[in-house]
Amino acid sequence: MPKILIAEDEPDIHEMMVFMLRREGFEVFIAEDGEEAYTLARAEKPDLILMDVRMPHVDGYAATRRIKADPDLLHIPVLFVSVRTTPSEKQIALAAGGSGYVHKPFSPADIMRQIHEALGS
Repeated sequence: MPKILIAEDEPDIHEMMVFMLRREGFEVFIAEDGEEAYTLARAEKPDLILMDVRMPHVDGYAATRRIKADPDLLHIPVLFVSVRTTPSEKQIALAAGGSGYVHKPFSPADIMRQIHEALGS
């Protein structure tokens, strides 16, 4: 069962994502800020990380840069999930090590398509 780490500080959003992903057969872990995302990534070695941009303490960009700097984690694809849609935001996300960018609000079909593409399944 593939593991997905969701780094999202909004309870309504991460609860909906957890429900959707578990229904699809994924094992799911939740982090509510970038520091917790890094810690859980080290502990659980997920197959994919869904990373919000705006989070307290450590934002998604900084967390992703830290994950991609860790030799044990750098292979994990990170999909950014954000309401920010400007080209410069996407460039920052990709430069931080992101594999893709999902716009909020998203449809379940769209995010599942991007998740399967990132996982190569």
